[in-house]
Amino acid sequence: MNLPIGVMDSGVGGLSVAKEIMRLLPNEKLLYFGDTANVPYGSKSPLFIRTAVFEILKYFKSQNVKAAVMACNTSSAVALEQARRCFDFPIIGVIEPGVREALKIIRTRTACMFANSVTVASGAHDALMKKLSDNEISVTGKACPDFVPLVESGIFEGAEADRVVNKYLSAFSGIESDTLILGCTHYPFLEKAIKKAAGNRFSIVNPASATAAELSEILRSCGLENVSGLSPAHRYCVSGDPEKFSQVASMLMGFEINAELVNPSFQKRV
Repeated sequence: MNLPIGVMDSGVGGLSVAKEIMRLLPNEKLLYFGDTANVPYGSKSPLFIRTAVFEILKYFKSQNVKAAVMACNTSSAVALEQARRCFDFPIIGVIEPGVREALKIIRTRTACMFANSVTVASGAHDALMKKLSDNEISVTGKACPDFVPLVESGIFEGAEADRVVNKYLSAFSGIESDTLILGCTHYPFLEKAIKKAAGNRFSIVNPASATAAELSEILRSCGLENVSGLSPAHRYCVSGDPEKFSQVASMLMGFEINAELVNPSFQKRV
């Protein structure tokens, strides 16, 4: 029960999920891995992403995690099911929790989604939405390649964020929809700008809280929930520049973060 939970993403985006896990499960210790040498995953091939994800999961296994969260829609779309067959600890993604959350509020036959090109091309959200709604609801996605660089640079609001958000929202101008899914864990950090641009048209779905709730249920059902009441010491590992990650992550999380550099073979670099 005292072992850590692994949380992975290509960069700082997965911190939106980590923050919700910390809020809902304050006793749990997290081992966060940001594959910042390869951010963003949305510009990489599915094979590249699966290879990177499996290396991170091997690292998590070497650190004796009790569960792992793919806090990344792209890796959840292309690597989750295969990973579940290959590792002996629970692994959850963010797609299904987000889709189920959207189904609770949607009143139209189409949900809109901001994501990256790989996630949109995978059709994972659309397929799951149709499955869970008996083919009554579909998902129309829009790739937003400019969002991740904004977040990774610490730009969440202001003129530049507004310009980029409005550009991508225009893609949905002819679609009858009342729900917008944030299909990348980086995007919740732009939620204020997105809500400002969307006005009353969309209800915004941030899958992070639903993912944390699903993790909580899995830990409880497997007898793995930490009930010690002790304050956990979280770790943050990156494959790229730890200083840049630490600076942006500290701003996002509201407390100081000092990331460790881990090289491509995922052994701690001395």
